[in-house]
Amino acid sequence: MERFEKTVTEKETILSGAKISRKGDNFTLTGSLITKKSKVVYRASDKDHHFRIVSRKRMPDKTEPFETPLQITTPTELNIRRKLGTPTLVYKWYEKLLCCEVPRSTYLSSELNHTCASGGKTCHRLLDLPYEKGGCDKVRKHANYIHLFDFIREGYETFNVSSPSFIVINCMDCNRG
Repeated sequence: MERFEKTVTEKETILSGAKISRKGDNFTLTGSLITKKSKVVYRASDKDHHFRIVSRKRMPDKTEPFETPLQITTPTELNIRRKLGTPTLVYKWYEKLLCCEVPRSTYLSSELNHTCASGGKTCHRLLDLPYEKGGCDKVRKHANYIHLFDFIREGYETFNVSSPSFIVINCMDCNRG
């Protein structure tokens, strides 16, 4: 019986080392866009005719700079993005909400410390208790929807990405005693 093979190029794009910078009222997301490719050979099985991977050859990564402006947004627009599955970064700067589309494989690095836990200290409010009992609403809502938390002055969230993030940079309630 003749064997059937097919060769496919698999491609994954990753945003790595992302940072948010500010110049006046303009915010920009920068980083490195890394494209990883592999040539994969599949062969049909004689028994069940399902394709199985025979070989995978990794090709050299391609790295290029990435830069995109953050646009002012609203909670309604963010809800639409969530429902549509659009990979998004949301940046909260006091009362401003800004966002941009990002690759599905986005890994953010923050040069600023995560306020809730950094430098060997953790916020005493980082508990799954009601706010009135000393807890944190962010924890109770599973660290989603950054725009709902008035006590967060600065931070970012990613959603519909392979590794979602929720980083608080400036919090009015932080108590790391």
